[in-house]
Amino acid sequence: MIFPDAKVEGEFRPVTIGQVIASRVWPDIVKARRLELERALAVAKAQRACADRRVAVATSKFTKSIDKLTESPIETQMGVALYEIFANEIFANECEIIPGWKWERYRADWIVRKPNGKIAVVECDGAPYHSSKDQIAKDRRRDRKMLRAGLAVFRFTGSDIFLYADICALKVKVAFWEA
Repeated sequence: MIFPDAKVEGEFRPVTIGQVIASRVWPDIVKARRLELERALAVAKAQRACADRRVAVATSKFTKSIDKLTESPIETQMGVALYEIFANEIFANECEIIPGWKWERYRADWIVRKPNGKIAVVECDGAPYHSSKDQIAKDRRRDRKMLRAGLAVFRFTGSDIFLYADICALKVKVAFWEA
């Protein structure tokens, strides 16, 4: 059936019954679909928020347990990142991560030890203790001594750790673990 009452730019154009029904029903379908998508999005956001809260609680408990083993917030943050990046290797007993490791008369912030005995020392350098010329010279002497002993040494500044702890830990994994 054709309806000759549809006006387009000053002209009458024939319209089918399907177009008439679609013009009246389609806005309701679009509105219902939009509401359905908005509800689905709200549910997805709520589920994501719950998952984020669970992860945050687990991470905060984990961080608190690491915090007891470290001497500074940047060491804690680096430790969390190391555990996250090396999680598969830790669970497979392919490495261990140790905070506050003693070596000769030095204390390393973190080490990553492979089963074959190779060790990577991870140092977290905060500005108050590692920015003076004397302390930088001491750090370099210490690094040379550790390198001569066969240890891999990684140094990261406090600002690098606060901004990119996961990337710092990934550098350790790529350079040491995969070498």
